[in-house]
Amino acid sequence: MEQVLNLILNKLDNIDNRIDNIEKRIDGIEQRMDNIEKRMDNIEKRIDNIEKRMDNIEQRMDNIEKRMDNIDQRMDNIEKQMDNIEQRMDNIEKRMDNIEQRMDNIEKRMDNIEHRVDSIEIDTKGIKLDTNEIRASQDRLEARLEDLDSKNAKNHIAMMSIMKTTYKDVKFVKHKLYQTEEDVFDIKDYLKIVK
Repeated sequence: MEQVLNLILNKLDNIDNRIDNIEKRIDGIEQRMDNIEKRMDNIEKRIDNIEKRMDNIEQRMDNIEKRMDNIDQRMDNIEKQMDNIEQRMDNIEKRMDNIEQRMDNIEKRMDNIEHRVDSIEIDTKGIKLDTNEIRASQDRLEARLEDLDSKNAKNHIAMMSIMKTTYKDVKFVKHKLYQTEEDVFDIKDYLKIVK
């Protein structure tokens, strides 16, 4: 019996020892779990920080994307402006070509005007000669009128009427001649200004 009791006691001692070992191991595990939990808390804090940084990064990325969208829009506007500027430059070049053509036409017209002025000057000299001839004719007519007046009073009256008409014509021609000379003078001054 004692052997059985001793065997049982030994087994109980062995069980107690094993339980002690198990409890020690559990204590070790609990300590390790405490450490793990602390580490997990620390990891969670670090993850919180990482998430905050990620949120910040995402916000910054959103801002960057918005800024990039704004840059794209501005680039589109710049490209449109460039197209508009190119069109305006083409229009300016066309207008410049038109201005040069008009200037060529003006120069040709000026050459024509100068030629016409030269002709007018020549015609004016001819008019002066014609005026002298008219004056000579007037003198002859006056002499003939005087002769006719002595012969016939009626003819004298008629001739006086003719003479008055002729005188008016001569006066008119003189007036036109004077105006023509003034016009020629004005045209010359204009041409000097244009040149």
